[in-house]
Amino acid sequence: FRFAPPEASLSVMEAKWGLVPDMSGSVLLRELVSMDLAKELTMTARVIDGRQAKDYGLVSHLAEDPEEAARKLALEIAKRSPDAVAGAKQLFNQTWTVPVPEALRIETEIQRKLLIPPLQNTMAAASIGMKLPVQLGFKDRQGHWRGAEESDADAGNPTA
Repeated sequence: FRFAPPEASLSVMEAKWGLVPDMSGSVLLRELVSMDLAKELTMTARVIDGRQAKDYGLVSHLAEDPEEAARKLALEIAKRSPDAVAGAKQLFNQTWTVPVPEALRIETEIQRKLLIPPLQNTMAAASIGMKLPVQLGFKDRQGHWRGAEESDADAGNPTA
């Protein structure tokens, strides 16, 4: 999730100094915008504001107070099943660029992990207003969700 205020100033500045993007800038751009826009932003070093960055897909949310907006989103996510949140993150991280049959296989595998009680039963009951004695909250579930195919590099991924 990427937040910025409307008046933010963003630029791929390296062209001003006769350089190309580094420190993973080119990789980040290719994940967020089309190639022609990545080239334009890189070759011109043009400064854009937060609104333009949102239009281009460089940021996902505009907010006068980005930190507060991010905190609200985190609190909203924290109300959901920790396993479903972890599963959704794993689902998109692993399937975003793979062929459809592989994506569907991974989706099924993750869904099977989620259908194991008691947490899923608790969340389903809570969604229809039942009060249960189980207190939901995020626990350290990395061992359950982090598979061998997912690298530790994901922890530093700015778009994770």
